[in-house]
Amino acid sequence: MFCAAALASLQIYEQEQLFRRGEALSLDFLPRLKPFAELPLVADIRGLGLLAAIELKPGAKPGQRGYRLQNRLFDAGLHLKATGDALILAPALISEAAHLDELFDILYRELSNWQD
Repeated sequence: MFCAAALASLQIYEQEQLFRRGEALSLDFLPRLKPFAELPLVADIRGLGLLAAIELKPGAKPGQRGYRLQNRLFDAGLHLKATGDALILAPALISEAAHLDELFDILYRELSNWQD
């Protein structure tokens, strides 16, 4: 049963050319992180392909900013995973350019307006 599900998933990846779509989308993804480096709250940015992390400068307690920002982003319509004070960006392979526009618009707005 598990093999059938895995094979069906692989067939969808091939039919929808998801890896090729993800590769094309990644060309626009990583360069769009560059403006975030200028924000006072950001300590570091790293990424590869369609996976990136924005490391926040530490607050009063480790992980507190990441947790609070994750909740604030969720309320603004963007669900990201925060691991400690690192925001993890990993858009789905089915994402389109408009989805990245929305992701980066919300994220930049919330990071720019952050107040402890």
